[in-house]
Amino acid sequence: MGKGLTLGENILRYPILSNSQLKLIKFTRLSLVIISLLFACGGIISPPKNFVAQASRYHQALNQRYKQVKSLSGELSVELWDKGKRVVVRQLFASQAPLRLRLDTLTPFEQPIATVIYNDQLLALHDHEAQRFIMGEANRSNFERLTRLRLQPSEMSDLLSGQLPRITSSGGQVHWDSHKGRSVLTLHKNQRKQIVTFDESNLSPRMTELYEDEKLLVRVRLADYTKQDPKLPRRLKIEIPHRSIVLNITLIDFTINPNLPQIAFEIQPPTGLSIESF
Repeated sequence: MGKGLTLGENILRYPILSNSQLKLIKFTRLSLVIISLLFACGGIISPPKNFVAQASRYHQALNQRYKQVKSLSGELSVELWDKGKRVVVRQLFASQAPLRLRLDTLTPFEQPIATVIYNDQLLALHDHEAQRFIMGEANRSNFERLTRLRLQPSEMSDLLSGQLPRITSSGGQVHWDSHKGRSVLTLHKNQRKQIVTFDESNLSPRMTELYEDEKLLVRVRLADYTKQDPKLPRRLKIEIPHRSIVLNITLIDFTINPNLPQIAFEIQPPTGLSIESF
């Protein structure tokens, strides 16, 4: 009993708790301890019971996407951040991965500003406003000149077909990322390394990073997948870290496996325009 206090005063100072109240206090304390441990450990997520660290599972899932989606067309909302400057445009697109891609950038009045066409070995730009037609080899350097993205045109064709480009279609190492709760596939080819992160619940790719000589070239995030099969990412975020470039692409409207006429990918200068080289 507290010194100098009456029995009633001590009861007020040390109230008697019921068993249910004591259990609640113990549970709360235990929960706080568990939460503190999770934060101290960074949050550990165990792999699901069906997780198997076999690269072939993930290659098969990606190959299945190619079988399901042969072509894709529709409308894009594109936001480009280039060293702090923001540009927003609308584009119509048509893609037959990995060999063909067409991008038509539109004015607010639905008129084309520029058209980029990739067809197998060739890449071309028709600048409608400047009345220029530029053509050259379909490689990473020329595609970067047109789009600011350090990608092969075939890789962009893949991405805009709901596919994930890979440096190799077999092999690799798989591990479980216990902090992100994702399965991770690592691929190697010569001096290049690719890391692909998957949602293990449906084996959909969520992020990929491409390295060359251990330097990060590009990072692509895929999100907001459609609920119906074949599940397509409706949002892409392409980052070129060393150039402070970020491209956010939102798939506004699309058609899966449309019958695209080959003339859509034909590379011919309009009448009256001469061909310039990159």
